[in-house]
Amino acid sequence: MCGIIGCTANHSVVQTVVDGLKRLEYRGYDSSGIALVSDGIKTIKAVGRVKALEQKVLGERATTAIGHTRWATHGIANEQNCHPHLSSGGDFAVVHNGIIENFAELKDFLLQRGFEFYSETDTEVIAKLIGYYYRGDTARAVVKATRRLVGSFALGIVRSGENKIYAIRRENPLIIGLGENFNMIASDMPAISHLTNKFVLPECDELVELCAESCNFYNTNLEPIKKTPQTVRVEQNTFDKGGYSHYMLKEIYEQPTAVDKTLRKYIVDGHISLPLKNYERLSIVACGSAFHAGLMAKYFIERVAGIPVDVELASEFRYRQIPSQNGRAVIAISQSGETADTISAINHAKAQGMDAYCIVNQKNSTLSRICTPLYTEAGVERAVATTKGFLTQVIVAYLIGLSHSMDKSLLYGIENFGRDLKTALNSTDLIQPLCSRFYTCPYVMFMGRGDDFPAAREGALKLKEISYICAEAYAAGELKHGSISLITPGVPVIVLANDPSTGSKTLGNIIEVRSRGGTVITFSSLSGYGLKEASDYFVPVPPSPLASLLSVAELQIFAYYIALAKGCDIDKPRNLAKSVTVE
Repeated sequence: MCGIIGCTANHSVVQTVVDGLKRLEYRGYDSSGIALVSDGIKTIKAVGRVKALEQKVLGERATTAIGHTRWATHGIANEQNCHPHLSSGGDFAVVHNGIIENFAELKDFLLQRGFEFYSETDTEVIAKLIGYYYRGDTARAVVKATRRLVGSFALGIVRSGENKIYAIRRENPLIIGLGENFNMIASDMPAISHLTNKFVLPECDELVELCAESCNFYNTNLEPIKKTPQTVRVEQNTFDKGGYSHYMLKEIYEQPTAVDKTLRKYIVDGHISLPLKNYERLSIVACGSAFHAGLMAKYFIERVAGIPVDVELASEFRYRQIPSQNGRAVIAISQSGETADTISAINHAKAQGMDAYCIVNQKNSTLSRICTPLYTEAGVERAVATTKGFLTQVIVAYLIGLSHSMDKSLLYGIENFGRDLKTALNSTDLIQPLCSRFYTCPYVMFMGRGDDFPAAREGALKLKEISYICAEAYAAGELKHGSISLITPGVPVIVLANDPSTGSKTLGNIIEVRSRGGTVITFSSLSGYGLKEASDYFVPVPPSPLASLLSVAELQIFAYYIALAKGCDIDKPRNLAKSVTVE
């Protein structure tokens, strides 16, 4: 969720920190703030986007500063709850990404000792606790305080009069960037990759002490440890909209390239190469869109490889007892590789002896370090709603199925998926006029059978995420088992129909919907079933063995133009953040 950044240098770093916050804004944009260090600490805060903070810091100078952009968890979005938070005497300032589960207990502990609080946040407790333990040694106070914390956190800490930043993490991501006469902390590499390509990834509970000229690492006993920097290059064009109105639209049209790069990574001379052993059963754990990618993988892998696949929400999987693990592996799917529930689910599976893999876009992420990674090549996504991240996740999952299949006829279809995807994205001229017709509707139903059902679920999620329209997807065969009661005159029903074996069944569903006054919009690659004639509107999907996945790309366009017509903030939808690093 929230994004943190800090910089200490031999020159003013205020604008550097603000620019970093802009790059982190996709992680949270309820409010933002900065702490400037000199003889004292000056905090400047603003509700809303980082540009509001930028106006407030004009003319400010400091050689050490930490900043924060917030996705509200504890307390509403106002300046009182905005980070950075201060210790009682104002000597320490803290920025925090994560959730402290025992903050109420710690707050009571401090209240009993005369401490007063001004915010509703768990982070203020951390600042006060560090102040409580301070006896002239900042590093020791930070370690003592964090030992008492239960939960997840990445912290940036400064003290008045010290041109240093202290940082420490547990579970949540934290990156150290090393430069010439400056050093930085950040929630992710892209936030600071325009300034340095040398990074260190601290392990849990390692303390980092940064000055302009040095960076020191300590274990939990405050003994020095040696860390080796990595050189990582991050594509910088991800921060340019490339002439598109929104990052989401740009990323939709980047999908053919992302898919082709992902396929080239794993298909060499007509052969699939994946670091995955043979298993009798697979369990996929994921959240949100990644969960839908897992559902699409289930249908495909079971069909082409005959391997049973269980797909579970990571937030449920992590709390239950897993049956016998013989011959079973777990595969996590996550765009960022930092999804808190998914990481916990993987740790839970590994503790029970399961081999663990992950389909992940972000190299050097937490998941990629605790699992065997199968990287996608989506590149950085700036829009909160995933598009190219989702499609490349599904493609890698499909390759898992194909690598275990004796029938290689589908390999040709998947190798040409990028070409078919370009054709599907040319449907904008058909889809955009529909959006001007339906953007005022309060409710949209989605339906599909087989592979089209998880595709419909992802289409519904995209629509609700960025347009705030109530959208739900149902298996078409379940229509008469309850959901048909929602059909009233004029209700839009989006039907996906790409499976020849169920085309006539889906036609029956369309007829049932229209007989009750529903307006049917069909996305289909089929011909000869009367689907076009039976529908109110028809959007063709290019014929392909992966037509259901092509439908998802067309539904992304549908969601985008609906949200555009409504005037929504497409790249930063309300209440959402890109990387969900808290449970």
